[in-house]
Amino acid sequence: MLKKLTSILITLVLLSYTASSQWIFRSRLGFTETQNGTESRSASFTFSTPDTGYSYYNIYGTPSSGDPNEIRKSINHGGSWNNVLNLGTSDHYNFRFIESLHPDTAYVVKDDGEIYTYATFNGGAAWDMICYGGSGDINDFFLLNNRTAYLSVHHHLIRYSDGDCETLLNNYALINKMCFLDTITGMATSFDSGTDLWSLIKTTDGGRSWSSLYSSTDTLSQLIFTSELNGYIICDSSLLHTSDGGLTINRLVTPNTEKLNDLYCLNDSVIYCIGNNGEIMYSTDYGQSWILEDIGTMNLIKIKMFEIGMGYVSSSDQYLYANGLDLTGSSQMKYPPELLITPNPSSSVITVSTDTGIININNIKILDMNGKELPIINLGANSFDVSDLPWGVYFLKAEVKGRVCTGKFIVK
Repeated sequence: MLKKLTSILITLVLLSYTASSQWIFRSRLGFTETQNGTESRSASFTFSTPDTGYSYYNIYGTPSSGDPNEIRKSINHGGSWNNVLNLGTSDHYNFRFIESLHPDTAYVVKDDGEIYTYATFNGGAAWDMICYGGSGDINDFFLLNNRTAYLSVHHHLIRYSDGDCETLLNNYALINKMCFLDTITGMATSFDSGTDLWSLIKTTDGGRSWSSLYSSTDTLSQLIFTSELNGYIICDSSLLHTSDGGLTINRLVTPNTEKLNDLYCLNDSVIYCIGNNGEIMYSTDYGQSWILEDIGTMNLIKIKMFEIGMGYVSSSDQYLYANGLDLTGSSQMKYPPELLITPNPSSSVITVSTDTGIININNIKILDMNGKELPIINLGANSFDVSDLPWGVYFLKAEVKGRVCTGKFIVK
């Protein structure tokens, strides 16, 4: 009762309100193993479209028959799941992260004391081990696009891109959570055990070096940046916001009374946060006012939204809930492909392609940081000579299947 009264008072001050919940149960991500009643220890999910998602679950101890730790796929809004990956009955391992940005593409990280990343590029029909992360505690996995991912293990940062794995950092202060905007620019939270300080850090060279923007004795547990300037950071039960790239950090006034666990941004101004005791809150004006929903007493741990009022959340007891989905038909969203610019950085020639193999790329333009269009030399086959451009960062815009896509590259 006290929690409800407190929430109402705060939301009145914020000119927001407590919304009636439309979140409905879809399925349980984990399960009770039928032969010995062993409960799933952990589970997680990812959806690339409102229809299609992947999930994993892990089992306590050794199950009575084989190893049921599985990766599963749903094509009906999480209502049912089919196994698409089981790595064998002799392994004892845990899945730790699972992410997908396309219905046919998914990544999962496996931890059995050694860290391995597996990926499918054909909807789960086949999986390949694409990256070995060594041993140690795994902190975070971030999927930038269908072909590029980052893995933070102990004090190392590893990047997988188009079949190649590269260690970007060795023996660095622990990178806890990360968010890359492109292959050049990224933000992360970091913990230094020597000073007991948490920091917001930034890279502008693809992750090879980082500079500190903000430090705190409070835990910085999650972050999302929608641009180099605009970002949100969870600090226990508080939400921090920056609109100048981390130079100044503001603590937002929010209506939650519980610890925050995850967040998701639809754009610069629209942000969702979830936390303990069933609290979901969202803002459409950079966190200046909020709508608070309460969907029960469970602790909410992961969220994925597609638009305001349409998305998924999961709870610590491994239940999946959905909101605003057309469960009678297909609401699958089609996303424009990612532009891939190689090599990047470059001092001579760049080639433009897409992560989905589309080669028909039209109306290519190169812009400087001020948005000024620059002349380009087309060498054919989507290749361009950039040797006459001064050193710096540039944007490339192109039309792919009627959609305008943007990429960033460096001339060195």
